[in-house]
Amino acid sequence: MIQKFGIKTHMLFLVGLTFIWGTCYVNSVFSLNMLIAAVALTLLTSKAAAHFQHPSKELQLTPIHRLPCRKEFETFVQEKINDNSSFSVALVDIDCFRWVHHLLEHRWGDEMLELIGDRLNEMVPFGGMIASQGGDTFLIYLPETEGEKLEQWSKQLFRHIAKPFFIREREFHLTCCVGMSTSKIHGRSPEHLLANANIALHQAKSKGKHSFCLFSLDDQEKMKYRMHLERELRKAIHNNELHLYYQPQVCLKTHQLKGAEALLRWHHSELGPISPAVFIPIAEETGLIEPMGLWVLNKAVNQLAGWRSEGIMLDSISVNLSLSQFKEERFVERAKDIILRSGLSPNLLKMEITESVALLDESDLIDKLNDLKAFGVQLAMDDFGTGYSSLHYLQALPIDYLKIDQSFIRQIHSDSSSHTITSFIIQLAKSLNLKIIAEGVETQVQLEFLHQHDCDECQGFLYSPAIPANQFQSLYQRMNAIHT
Repeated sequence: MIQKFGIKTHMLFLVGLTFIWGTCYVNSVFSLNMLIAAVALTLLTSKAAAHFQHPSKELQLTPIHRLPCRKEFETFVQEKINDNSSFSVALVDIDCFRWVHHLLEHRWGDEMLELIGDRLNEMVPFGGMIASQGGDTFLIYLPETEGEKLEQWSKQLFRHIAKPFFIREREFHLTCCVGMSTSKIHGRSPEHLLANANIALHQAKSKGKHSFCLFSLDDQEKMKYRMHLERELRKAIHNNELHLYYQPQVCLKTHQLKGAEALLRWHHSELGPISPAVFIPIAEETGLIEPMGLWVLNKAVNQLAGWRSEGIMLDSISVNLSLSQFKEERFVERAKDIILRSGLSPNLLKMEITESVALLDESDLIDKLNDLKAFGVQLAMDDFGTGYSSLHYLQALPIDYLKIDQSFIRQIHSDSSSHTITSFIIQLAKSLNLKIIAEGVETQVQLEFLHQHDCDECQGFLYSPAIPANQFQSLYQRMNAIHT
């Protein structure tokens, strides 16, 4: 298990062929962006965030015994309603606390919850009340209804929660989101107020960490729409209405189409195309991502097997793996079975994982990846540099490729830090004998930069967006005929 706590350390930074000696404050899992900033400014001190992502399934956590429970909170709120008081109720959810609880032993996870409860209690104003809903969600009564003041209070809460927590000689940095509803406007019963605050909380969480949202009817409509999408997604999976599109991956030396990334698409009969950015999070939150992921893998490997039988000799096909899939106990066994039944050689499959796998138990993760690697599957680290980049993971994980996120490629010539980061990632990969794929290549200028820096492959709209299988086959024949 990786310990996520900060230490002050001296490091050798590699810039080009030059090592720079500097002092910085780092976590065992830290932001590559901050590392590059430290490199660029040589001896500046930088502090990297050790925040966590929510897993897709809920973990049952022990309630905080030092705080009142939800029932007591509802009784208190009902008394205030009976008194005709003006007030607000807030739901405070600690972002990704389930991963912290997973990293700590059970009793220490509960102790962390108590520390969080104590700190939140410090933010409760005179006449207010705090309670535990259970797990990592807290209820707060505030004798205030003005939206601007509620937002100011939330910002103060964010700053207070962001201060380090120390437990078992580890330092944790947490974030939270807040959803609120007010009396007289958003409900006249405890249940109604809390239901509306919960809708606002979901809306706040969709905005990202440290977000605040005051309930509105618009939020209610958004929640209804999300629930509708969830029902429709279940139908789409059952009725086989999802489709795979394929984006070309091009060799920068030969300019030939060498591989494809399989990307999931959903075109609803009434709603039209639904963005993966919308339905993938729903699938992860509801547990639908596991069967969906296996369907994608099966479809992709069989598509490549079919293409190769028709003379479309791609070197690989890539599929994306979610954190939830890696947590599934029999995932590797099921993946192997799908590959074997397709008749495809395992080394023609490339599985892409994101940096969020750094939140898994390291020994279990490495065991699963080594199992896949021994079977012959190629492994790629996707979106490298945008999340929890750790040089330790590059050394420990049996990966073959690094994929540079499109956010860096897009700003190569307009932002000096993107230029520096992209160059650094390529040099780093080369020094570790890893291959590089750049995503989001849209201009000839970007392509020339990557070629000059010895990037191996790229994909992006400069060549083609993700397209259906039949169009991909035609594109392959055209591109490879030109560059043969």
